[in-house]
Amino acid sequence: MGSDRRTFFNQLVNVGALSGLAAMLPSDAFAKIESALRKDSPATGIQIQGTDGITRTYFFHANSHAIRPDTNNPLTMELGSNASVHLPEEGGFRSQFLENYSSGGVSFKSAYVHVAGTRSSKTGYGWVSLATSFVTGLNVHDVVTADLVFAQVSTEHPVVGHVPSVTFLGTRFENLRVAGRAVEPALDLAICGTKPEGDKPYVQDQAFLSRVSEQYARISNMPRLPEWARQQYHWDSAAVLHKGKVECSLVTSVGQGAQGSYGHIIEVPGFGKVSLAELTVDRAFHLTMVTVDSDRTGKVKIADTITNGTHHP
Repeated sequence: MGSDRRTFFNQLVNVGALSGLAAMLPSDAFAKIESALRKDSPATGIQIQGTDGITRTYFFHANSHAIRPDTNNPLTMELGSNASVHLPEEGGFRSQFLENYSSGGVSFKSAYVHVAGTRSSKTGYGWVSLATSFVTGLNVHDVVTADLVFAQVSTEHPVVGHVPSVTFLGTRFENLRVAGRAVEPALDLAICGTKPEGDKPYVQDQAFLSRVSEQYARISNMPRLPEWARQQYHWDSAAVLHKGKVECSLVTSVGQGAQGSYGHIIEVPGFGKVSLAELTVDRAFHLTMVTVDSDRTGKVKIADTITNGTHHP
């Protein structure tokens, strides 16, 4: 590995970009990842025999985007695939690094995305998938700025069973400001809770649904709630079960600095809405740390990750 690339790898370790992966993988896996950075070669597919005597092959699924604009946004064509990575079904490691980007009112000092998939180190678990995205020196039209926006989602699938455990270890904001005011989001990284019993999907797990319902209720009971927020935070458990999808946020509060905040969404007059740490759970776990929806930018997602996977049979 050249000196520049080794320096960059060390920087990733310093900011915690690989901490979630290192905590979950076998002791020699971290060295294998550095080797993958050297060779840019994916790992081979992994088959594991369960306690029931059945050999299963896992298909990994993970995507990571630094900046993800609407398809019609000029930034989409300009950024292209440079700001995103996709994990092959056989696993391995993929990454992209960008620096000193500025266009259309969106700029950042650096951005890094990576996805990884390999065998889990935990007894009874077979496969771990990880998606990470972070952006430093973010500036969106001088309205949304941050020193660091960091998203990280990992899942661990059991050998027998189909529902994974999930963690958001490392996910955070540093020095986030909206409309010139400091915003200090409090994050609930455990909102999904422990892996549901009986291999039940998260969207049918009453403990998870109860936590999300409480989040909706806390916001919908706020005084002087605008109509758009009232509709946004209307909880319909029947619709959730019908769609098989839960939409919520890792944010429990945004502190005292953000005016016009309703839950994880901050309305900026004359600009638009800024949504923080949005989480969608269906057959995967989709985390977007910042969504800016404005006439100036269209809809732009920043630090956007998705991960899960499945095995056969």
